[in-house]
Amino acid sequence: MKRSNLRAAALISFLSITIMLVLAVCPFASAQPNVPGATLWYLAEGSTAASPEGVFETWVCISNSGPDDATTQLTYMTVEGEVEGPVVIVESGAAATVDVSLSVPDVWSVSTEVVSDEPVVVDRQMFWDTGVAVTGQPYHQCSHTSIGVNTPSDTWYLAEGSTGGNEYGAFETWVLLQNPGGLPATVNINYQTPTGEIEGPQNVELLPNSRQTFSVGETVPSQWSVSTSVVSDEPIIAERAMYWNSPHMKRQAAHDSIGVTAPSDTWYLAEGSTGGTPGERLNSGNFETW
Repeated sequence: MKRSNLRAAALISFLSITIMLVLAVCPFASAQPNVPGATLWYLAEGSTAASPEGVFETWVCISNSGPDDATTQLTYMTVEGEVEGPVVIVESGAAATVDVSLSVPDVWSVSTEVVSDEPVVVDRQMFWDTGVAVTGQPYHQCSHTSIGVNTPSDTWYLAEGSTGGNEYGAFETWVLLQNPGGLPATVNINYQTPTGEIEGPQNVELLPNSRQTFSVGETVPSQWSVSTSVVSDEPIIAERAMYWNSPHMKRQAAHDSIGVTAPSDTWYLAEGSTGGTPGERLNSGNFETW
């Protein structure tokens, strides 16, 4: 056998033995279970404000399905800037809920940043409480929630929005912008309607580690269908909240969503219902899906 062939055979033998030893001794060489989550989360929406009409509650919810306990640091961002939040340890297989008002009470605009040393999943819940003493309406009469986002972007699209109203009630739509970066962001907001684009607030300065709120109705009032595009010279986070005001109840219903950062030629929407339950019982009613 030629010397070159002997060397090749010896090298193959050596590599085979080495690989077998690594697989036997090092458990990390085998497949690991998938642990969902991320170590950095942003939640653009949030409010703890109190007014004669009612009070907002905001809760940050953290889930840890990983094998190790997670130490999480919460930081809040307001119009004035950054406010340090609590450090929360979330045990393996457990969840934790944080009341934002304990750190930032009575503030209309509050965003959140969550940094963790282990992958976690983070979302945010908000409730609107109309004071029973003022109106007689119930506690937690409406609410909305959204998952956070992991990465800021310089472009955001928010397809849903309405400022329309009629004898049955009226919609509010709010665009919520969070700048978690260390530089000021200059932001342009534009609205898309069935008849074309309408220029919104332009050259808005969003300070580092801050949050601002924009009422769509101030620029596009009485418009049933309004989408929003947000373009920034620095990466930011964008979210949209909507409320339905009936003639007899302030903020009777609400919903919310994060934006998307790019258009696509295909979309799937898992949820939807047009079902109804006739009758006068408490559970009667009908679903609308748009």
